[in-house]
Amino acid sequence: MDIYINGSGIKTAEEFHKVFAKAAHAPSYYGGNLDALYDVLTEMRSAKIKLTHVREMKESLGDHADRIIETLRDAAEENRGLNVVIK
Repeated sequence: MDIYINGSGIKTAEEFHKVFAKAAHAPSYYGGNLDALYDVLTEMRSAKIKLTHVREMKESLGDHADRIIETLRDAAEENRGLNVVIK
């Protein structure tokens, strides 16, 4: 599964989670928070996540963007079937 997220249009944390949930076909019980993000990512069998326009996302989300990126990287360390590309 390839998951592409364009960070330039994301203005809130809630919006990030909605975009992620749609792109990843997350289960309906996806909680829309960092713990739920980690859980979904570590349960995936094989996926490539490409997060682009991170600078713009950081301008809107501030520290929360850094926490999202950290969560993506932590999940990739835990789940060897997950490939995360951040640009």
